[in-house]
Amino acid sequence: HEGNDRKEIVFAHDQIKEFVNDTLNEQVNQESLNNNLQSSLFVINQPFKLADQGPELTYEGIKTLNSGEEVHVLQAVYNSASNDNLTTSDTWWVYFDKESYLMTGYTVKHLDHYSLVHNLETIEVEGFHFPKIRKSWRVNENGDILYLRASYVYSDFEIN
Repeated sequence: HEGNDRKEIVFAHDQIKEFVNDTLNEQVNQESLNNNLQSSLFVINQPFKLADQGPELTYEGIKTLNSGEEVHVLQAVYNSASNDNLTTSDTWWVYFDKESYLMTGYTVKHLDHYSLVHNLETIEVEGFHFPKIRKSWRVNENGDILYLRASYVYSDFEIN
C-alpha cells in the first residue's frame, strides 16, 4: 500500500507490470519497475545469498530482539572497498529462529540509517521457506522502531 492506494507489481511472461487499485499503470517508469523486481528477487534469495563470496560472516550467538523473539544472529559485513560488485558498504544482522533455524528477518545498517525487516509469515514450497508477509521499519541504532516503511505480501511461488 502507498497512501490509500494498493500497488501490485506483477512479473509474468517476461514482462513487469504495475497495477494501482487493480488498474494497469501505463505511466510507470520501467526502470523503477525493474528495480522493484530486483528487490523482490533479493528477498527470495535470502538467506541463500549469504553463501556467496563477498560478505564477511560472524556468528554473534543468541539474542532476544525488542519483539521478545529469541534468534541466532549472523552478522554479514559487505565491504565495497574490497569487493568490486558492491557499491556501498553495509552491515547486516540476519536473524534465524532459535528452534527452527528459519530466517525470520534482519537489521541492516546503511550509510545513513538502519532498517529492520521481519518476516511475519512464510510459505513453504517444495521444502523451501519463503517470506509471505513481511514488514520493513526504519529503526534507530538500538533497534527501536521509528516508523513503518513498507509492508509486503508475496504469493504464487513456483520452483522450476
